[in-house]
Amino acid sequence: MDAMPKRVAALLTFAFATIVGPSLAWASATLQSFSVVSSKPASANNLFSSVGPQGSANVQYAAAVWPVSVNFTLLNTSPLNVVVNFPDRASVTLVRDSIQQSSAGGFVWNGRGGDCTAFLRLATVGFLGHLGCNNAVYSVSTAPSGSSLQLVRVIPASGTNTPDIAGLPPGAAVQNQMSLAPAAQVDTTIDVLVLYSSAVRSYKDPGGGNAATVQLARDAVAQTQSAMKNSVYPEK
Repeated sequence: MDAMPKRVAALLTFAFATIVGPSLAWASATLQSFSVVSSKPASANNLFSSVGPQGSANVQYAAAVWPVSVNFTLLNTSPLNVVVNFPDRASVTLVRDSIQQSSAGGFVWNGRGGDCTAFLRLATVGFLGHLGCNNAVYSVSTAPSGSSLQLVRVIPASGTNTPDIAGLPPGAAVQNQMSLAPAAQVDTTIDVLVLYSSAVRSYKDPGGGNAATVQLARDAVAQTQSAMKNSVYPEK
């Protein structure tokens, strides 16, 4: 932790003796309180302005949970660099890949650095962050109870991955291979239609409307776009 919480000590009374000439004099002093503060100020580029002690998991996908405060003073400036001060591993400096501002004062910030990539979003429905690193995946979202934010280290997926496209059996040959003509033009814009059911809307917007449901669809599209951008980077 960069900032140590302030602690106030209980009343402490002590006595001391002093020797004045040939006589022994006793006196007492009362220490009302004392404070302990960190001599190292928090970095202005830290993603988290504060990180609390690790708590018990309160969502099914959580391996570990920490209460956090996000440095919106930094993020609202569309920073070129953000330092992710993880509580359980070394900090990572992310470099901005892209930034999208919304008319409502929100943003979508994408960046990468070290072994991590980040998706940070602020909208009218709140803040959401996804941090994917080589050895762990994290999310930042509103805690189940209340409006405070929490950092969650996600439980790693178990099992093996199965390709969606069936491969040829060993020793099989490809017959009648087709050659495709080069495309006449390349699309630079893709229209996406996102469908959702009434059950999804009831879950995301139990109070009515569809603001959180629409934001869920926007987040899915934005993260898909971020994943495609990241796929062009060569592996290290």
